[in-house]
Amino acid sequence: MAQVTDLLAEFDFLSESEIGAPPSEAIRDIQHRMSEDGAYIREPEAARSAMSDARSACEGLRAGQLRLSRRADLIDAIRAEHLALAHAAFLEGIVEYLERGGGSRGSFLVLCRSGGSVIHPDLINPETGKPFRFIPEKEPLRGEIIETRLSDMDDLQFTFDAVPCRPIPERDETFELAWAAFRSGEIYRR
Repeated sequence: MAQVTDLLAEFDFLSESEIGAPPSEAIRDIQHRMSEDGAYIREPEAARSAMSDARSACEGLRAGQLRLSRRADLIDAIRAEHLALAHAAFLEGIVEYLERGGGSRGSFLVLCRSGGSVIHPDLINPETGKPFRFIPEKEPLRGEIIETRLSDMDDLQFTFDAVPCRPIPERDETFELAWAAFRSGEIYRR
């Protein structure tokens, strides 16, 4: 009940605000930023810039920079705040990985302006007039992931740990049995 009361108080605060965008626009901005800089083609400089923009978006939303025109907007405002925090964490993790020397992996390509490998001689970067280049995968990083944790909500600080990937399980179970083991937590005790 306390959470509902807090949300209603937030609605009153936000509904009086003349500044900021409607929640739907904030969500659209987050989605655009992730599509441009957190998806399958990444550039280190753009990722750093997007990370900075994500932090600013988070701080703005937490400061009440949303304009709500009706009570139902509160649901989208909550969604926008959660998405903002999640995308800030994701972009922070991307930058951490790149700063550790991480390169392209199976699900994404990391572009670079010099060095690296030419993708294809006919794929020309219109900004430079030269072929696009990418940073190859760093195989030693293949066996680890970057765990990202929010360590300080007030200052929006994250901590990172490189941890080894869990091995792919070698069992031949039907979906129903595997799903039941997952839902009961048994899968983590094996």
